[in-house]
Amino acid sequence: MAASLLFHMTPLSSAYLENMWFWVADHDIDSAGQDMIDVFAGRSVLIESKGPTWVHSASSEHAQMYQWQLTGAENIYLGHIQSETPYYQAGIKATEPYPTEQFVNDPTFSYCSNLNSGSTGADTCLKSWALRIINSTEVYVYGGGFYSFFKNYVDACAKTAGGDQCQDKLVDVSRSQRIWVYNIWTIGATELISPRLKR
Repeated sequence: MAASLLFHMTPLSSAYLENMWFWVADHDIDSAGQDMIDVFAGRSVLIESKGPTWVHSASSEHAQMYQWQLTGAENIYLGHIQSETPYYQAGIKATEPYPTEQFVNDPTFSYCSNLNSGSTGADTCLKSWALRIINSTEVYVYGGGFYSFFKNYVDACAKTAGGDQCQDKLVDVSRSQRIWVYNIWTIGATELISPRLKR
């Protein structure tokens, strides 16, 4: 267990961030075989900034609960951001090994609460969020690549017809308003934006 949180912007902070890579180094990129390493971080980027804040050309990968989370944030620009769901999920659930509800608005995965590891659906439900925008306003996402390639280190789920069998949900925009999202690329997920709007 390496870190509870990789990067935190508090409510009074403001920043311009460019060319950043928030990565849980869970495979050895210097070895020919890209050997997997058992290392875990609970959360990646938590932004509570009231802004203005600009994040451009930044990646966040392989944290347990979420890669990007804005909570109570305002006046945020996210341009050309990227994420990857941890390769080890669902072999290890998004609720493990770090406990949820330790940081503000941690996802509880309550919509998965009746699913046990190994039950039908658990392997696509209990997985890390790519982007959560919670209780936030005036958020602009200009280009994002959100990817879920693996189930327990095996990439067969992304190679199915449609490539949407790895994970249920990627982006959560609960209790937020004035959110603009342009040019999103995904692989591996059944539902891109949650909650779905009712017509």
